[in-house]
Amino acid sequence: MKWIEIDLDALADNARQIKKTLGAGVKLMAAVKSNAYGHGMEKVCLRLSQERLCDAFGVWSAEEAERIVQSCGKKTPAQTALLAPLFKKDAGLEHLIRRRTWFTLDRKESFRIFAGAAASAKSKAKVFLDIDLGLGRWGCLPKDALSFGRAVLKNKHLELIGISSHIDYVPGLNRIEACDKIGRFLKTAETIERLAGRPLIKTCANTSVFLDFPQWRLDMVRIGNLLYGYNPAQTPFPVKNIWSFKAKILNVRDLRRGETIGYGSEFLALKPMRIASIGVGFADGLTMEPAHRFIRLAGPPNYYAVPAKTKMKTKCRRLPLIGRVGLGHAILDISHAPGINVGDIVELPVRRTAASLDVPRIYIK
Repeated sequence: MKWIEIDLDALADNARQIKKTLGAGVKLMAAVKSNAYGHGMEKVCLRLSQERLCDAFGVWSAEEAERIVQSCGKKTPAQTALLAPLFKKDAGLEHLIRRRTWFTLDRKESFRIFAGAAASAKSKAKVFLDIDLGLGRWGCLPKDALSFGRAVLKNKHLELIGISSHIDYVPGLNRIEACDKIGRFLKTAETIERLAGRPLIKTCANTSVFLDFPQWRLDMVRIGNLLYGYNPAQTPFPVKNIWSFKAKILNVRDLRRGETIGYGSEFLALKPMRIASIGVGFADGLTMEPAHRFIRLAGPPNYYAVPAKTKMKTKCRRLPLIGRVGLGHAILDISHAPGINVGDIVELPVRRTAASLDVPRIYIK
């Protein structure tokens, strides 16, 4: 009675649109971390790999990197990159080094880990030096980047292939600050590149930077949201949504004015209403924030469902959720959608990374 549809054809089209926009020689890293933002890492990577639609896959961990190998095979044309630094030696680190995986390095502890593992693997570890420009999650400080870069370049077990950063840019919020930070990043990266005496991959553009600052796409962009059809910026871009969480209406009934429903009779109908139940609740990810929001001090979020396009019987586009969402159910107000009946399909605003893995995924190819 509930399922998620993921359109892999639309995914491939989105990747083509992004690649078409990139300048000559600019690489595309597909961010597939966190199970490809909930879309299913194996299916997403296999499709992009088969059509050679990206140059690299960005993941969080060695475990995710291994999942890509298992799904795409050892000869996938795309590189695998660990975007988060390792703080202790992973059991499979030598194996990943031999496979020429890209790693993120930002501190002395990770320096020693990679150098030791590379010596054991008898192969150089390919690393990106990551710089923190204000996000605060990881990365060396700009004032330390030059000396750290020198140390990496001198180590015979490490091969510095790039300089990276993740800009804390939110469209419409801190554009001028972001420009300043990107400029500082490029100045630092170019200084280290001169020390290396060879080209390095300079990368700081995620989806928002890619869209709003095309001049800062540099040598490689790291795209997640846009690849999956979500545009967080106001800059238009021709991508298709590839995700839809769907459920069938289980029950329809009328409420009289003054009648209550829900646990503890907590919802009171102030006028005659028509309601519908669906078998989707917070265990499936419903009512977890579906989009970026600032802190809300009071009041419920404006959650609603919409009738699926294939079952559209009414001009009503919004079916508000009423009452408290339960573990496995929710109630919709369909008072203004008289054409909705049991068995009809609605689409729900479930956040992709929060959707339960127990909900079946149906892949459209």
